[in-house]
Amino acid sequence: MNQENNQVIETLKGITAYDFIANCMGINTNKSPDSVVYTAKQLQTIYPKLFSKYKLDQAIKNENLPYFKSGRERYFVKSEIETWIKNRNS
Repeated sequence: MNQENNQVIETLKGITAYDFIANCMGINTNKSPDSVVYTAKQLQTIYPKLFSKYKLDQAIKNENLPYFKSGRERYFVKSEIETWIKNRNS
């Protein structure tokens, strides 16, 4: 049993949160294994001038901010957010 646990742990070390959640939801993704994924709160902390709770909701509704949802939590892939910000500022 201990060896099985170690195998599971080793497998999970190479999987990002995004890939794990997407796999659980049955979403096939071609993202690189080192994709960084933010929660809504993390995004607001990293970009406080760009995203308040209200502004984040508006960006999703009106400006097609890319995200995926699992349960009640929204997740944002770092590379997609950076591309969205760059395109928005162009």
